[in-house]
Amino acid sequence: MNIVSEPIEPLTQEISKTLGLPRSRYKLFFDHFEEGAEDNPAQFSFAQQSVGTRQLLRLAIPLYDAFQYGKVLIVDELDSSLHPHLVRYLIALFHNPLVNRHNAQLIFNTHDATVLDTSFLRRDQIWFTEKENDGASALFPLTAFSPRKEEALVRGYMVGRYGAVPILGDPESLITPFTANGHPNKRIAEVVNGGDNHGEA
Repeated sequence: MNIVSEPIEPLTQEISKTLGLPRSRYKLFFDHFEEGAEDNPAQFSFAQQSVGTRQLLRLAIPLYDAFQYGKVLIVDELDSSLHPHLVRYLIALFHNPLVNRHNAQLIFNTHDATVLDTSFLRRDQIWFTEKENDGASALFPLTAFSPRKEEALVRGYMVGRYGAVPILGDPESLITPFTANGHPNKRIAEVVNGGDNHGEA
């Protein structure tokens, strides 16, 4: 079982370990080519890549390992820094028998509601989590709501039909000045309203 929740550093050590290569002989660099100057690429390190590129590369070795040996891959926030199309592509790899020849499995959580698609995932594969009043998280399946075959799951989720959405308070409460004995705090009110002319920290 592979669990991906924290950055895999250094990536080259993980690559070397998986491929059976000596650790110290390899460093990971990326060549970027400018049109007309293909013979003189600019070279960038792993740390200089975008967050999304680094995240995809961190997933590459656990994905390879899962497909090679039929393992269960657990990923925390699969959508982190990745485009929704790429997230769908990665999930689809596990449904592709030409790629997933050893029945590897993927368990992941995500805030990307676009994966709520029954042409892409079976209804029994979709579960929700919701934080309860005592701070514990409840886990429950989409099938508990008996969705229709052609139900628009993304829309249903976004309007709260299945729960598992944050409870947001009135945004005005975030800027309401603190009060003391029912009277507004004058100093805080001045700062909130941009009327700080006293030069105090």
